[in-house]
Amino acid sequence: MGASAATGGSAGTAAFPVKPQLESGVRFCESDRECSGLECRAWRSFGHHVCAAGCPSGNECLKKEVCLSGNALEPTCFASCDWPSDCAYAFDCFDWYGNGSYVCIPAEWVRGG
Repeated sequence: MGASAATGGSAGTAAFPVKPQLESGVRFCESDRECSGLECRAWRSFGHHVCAAGCPSGNECLKKEVCLSGNALEPTCFASCDWPSDCAYAFDCFDWYGNGSYVCIPAEWVRGG
């Protein structure tokens, strides 16, 4: 029998599933190894680090992400949100710039910022 339809391969060829890129800024980490190609980043001296993509030009973020910077934070992509329930556990939906554009960031950062 041929290769599994789940991998999209055909008989005689090796096919591997493509691992999707993690969303930026929605998962805690302790090192880059935990971030599947993203960087493990922190803000100020807070204990929680997040897996995140940098956005030095502001255009590197995925469709449902926003590039945040300033206030000692390197330009970093974070998931956008409309409601607190859009964010992962221990993340808050917060208006970083005060302009009505909400993003999910670690709750610890909201309380300390």
